[in-house]
Amino acid sequence: MNFLVTGANGLLGSRIGARLLDLGHRVRLSTRHPSLECHHSNSEVVITKWTDRDCLSRITQGIDVVVHCAGMASGECAANPKSAVEFNGHATKRLVEASCMNAVKKFIYLSTVHVYSENLSGTFDETMTTKNQHPYAKSKLIAEEFVLYNNLEHQMQRIVLRVSNCVGFSKFAPTRGWNLVANDLIKQAMERKEINITGNFNAMRDFIPLSYLTEAVYYFSKKSTLSRHESIFNISSGNAISLLSLATQIQKLLYHNLNKVLPVNMQEDLAKIPTKLHISNHKLMALGFSSDTKLRNEITNILKYRKNC
Repeated sequence: MNFLVTGANGLLGSRIGARLLDLGHRVRLSTRHPSLECHHSNSEVVITKWTDRDCLSRITQGIDVVVHCAGMASGECAANPKSAVEFNGHATKRLVEASCMNAVKKFIYLSTVHVYSENLSGTFDETMTTKNQHPYAKSKLIAEEFVLYNNLEHQMQRIVLRVSNCVGFSKFAPTRGWNLVANDLIKQAMERKEINITGNFNAMRDFIPLSYLTEAVYYFSKKSTLSRHESIFNISSGNAISLLSLATQIQKLLYHNLNKVLPVNMQEDLAKIPTKLHISNHKLMALGFSSDTKLRNEITNILKYRKNC
């Protein structure tokens, strides 16, 4: 198949693009950054101008599946909400329109589980009302609407994946993604020889390996029997753990793989009573999706990568 992966210079886009190339597909890697390099024979790097409809038309020509990962991060959205709506929202709309005009068969949009609530606590599935008013979440929801309900006269299949907290490193942009909580704890361990949890160490998160996400994206790229009512899916593990549990797991894997014994430091006065969190992946699993990827394997790969940096 012919894929277009946007945001190919970012954490998610780079891993998804690399995996699709490994599987033997032709992949057009869309980025705003001329520095992106990929020398795989089946890859094509295209510099994308998101306000230029002709550019979006060119990059979607001959494409079977669009995987749309490009977007502003949470901090960027908070700093400039108007730009967030323009880039995360209206640029997505223009890409959907270009994809429809070029008869793209499938459009997969990577959204976030954080659209449900600013403070994730309790149980969340795809039927629940989205309440987060943060500019990041709001712009992602605007994009979801454009993906699912724009240009419906075209028969392009549309899928929204609400992605949980990812763990992993970028294939094409090794400096990206280290501000994510799990990646940051690993980076601390390798650089500072200690693991520091700032804030509430009892905070619950649903972590997924990036390899789990890439498998899910590929699964949906091949899935042809979804109805329009089956368009939104949580991509989560279904099992939340505390930040302290994550740090302890990293600590154990450091000892097992690198024979390093490092302390885990936390501020007791910042701890809060643990709350339950369940981001349901039942709808995903009911389709027949399964994955053998493990969080510990992804963490081990990051440790080995950081060791060789």
